[in-house]
Amino acid sequence: MKDEGSFLGRFFWNLFKKNDLLANVFTRGTVGLLISLSMVAVPILKGTWISFLVGSALIIGVWGAVSWRGFGSIPVKLFGKTYTLLNVDLTVYGITACGIIMIVQGFLR
Repeated sequence: MKDEGSFLGRFFWNLFKKNDLLANVFTRGTVGLLISLSMVAVPILKGTWISFLVGSALIIGVWGAVSWRGFGSIPVKLFGKTYTLLNVDLTVYGITACGIIMIVQGFLR
């Protein structure tokens, strides 16, 4: 099934002359950048810029490099119903959560 895609995806697809790999990396990397930018108030208030930079690099890296790939799935039975969890989502959201915790806690000063 094909869809028309997002504006951002079409922008990068046309920018990189219809190169799917670069379009995927930069589209998802932009999403990671926006997630990181939403956390910029934390280092402004706490002065933990190194933690912000390391956490942002983790978030942008995992979204750009991993979020659009397929790693398979895990079936999970919960309350008698079986749900399918995608491994790529577990990886991306887990590392994003670690990056956000690093930014908020300011482990590196």
